[in-house]
Amino acid sequence: MTLNLVPFVSVDKMMQLVLQLGIERVLIDLAAEIEADFRRWPLFDKTPRIASHSDVGVIELMPTSDGVTYGFKYVNGHPANMRQVCRPSPPSAFWPMWRPATPFSCRR
Repeated sequence: MTLNLVPFVSVDKMMQLVLQLGIERVLIDLAAEIEADFRRWPLFDKTPRIASHSDVGVIELMPTSDGVTYGFKYVNGHPANMRQVCRPSPPSAFWPMWRPATPFSCRR
C-alpha cells in the first residue's frame, strides 16, 4: 500500500475510463454525483474565489469545504497561453482535496 501517492486523473486516464465504461454511463454517474453535491449545498463553505488579475488574464483559487473535506480549484485563465507552444492550453486547472483529520489527500 502506497500512502505517499496523490491520486491524479489526467486527460489520458479520463479518456481510458470513458472508453472502458462508455460515455453514457460516465455522464449518468457524473450527473448523479453533481446532484448529490447540490443536495448537500447548505454544508459547503461558500468562500468567494480569490483572483489575481493582470494585464493578460487572471489566476483564480476557489476554496470550499463541507466540514469534512477541504478542496480548492486552481484555474490559470491567461488568454495568452493559447498563443504559446506550452501545453496544456488554457484554462488549465486542478482540484486537490484533503480531509483535515488526516495528513493524506483523499478520494471521495
